[in-house]
Amino acid sequence: MRLRTVRLSLACAAGIAATAFTAAPAQAIPTDCSGGAASRTSYISTCHAGTGSYRAVAFCDYPDGILTSAYGAWKYMPSNTYSTANCPNRPEYGGQGILSSGFTERR
Repeated sequence: MRLRTVRLSLACAAGIAATAFTAAPAQAIPTDCSGGAASRTSYISTCHAGTGSYRAVAFCDYPDGILTSAYGAWKYMPSNTYSTANCPNRPEYGGQGILSSGFTERR
């Protein structure tokens, strides 16, 4: 009986140790992504592989010299659709924002 208890205790300890010391899975993000100017006021992004989500981010330059950011909708993989970030017309900043640059944000 004592031998059975010892074996059971060792088996439980081994199971707990294996559970406690296993590595966490790597964070997955979209891959094979591309983006670019769709017009002088918008930036588009898309990804074709991986998991997670992505969106377009545009940096908009206004006539008053103010630089702001605009964000497209998050797209979830598998998607193969475009996320579009548009620079809005902001009268308080002097009018229509013009795209100065952009990138694809992934998570």
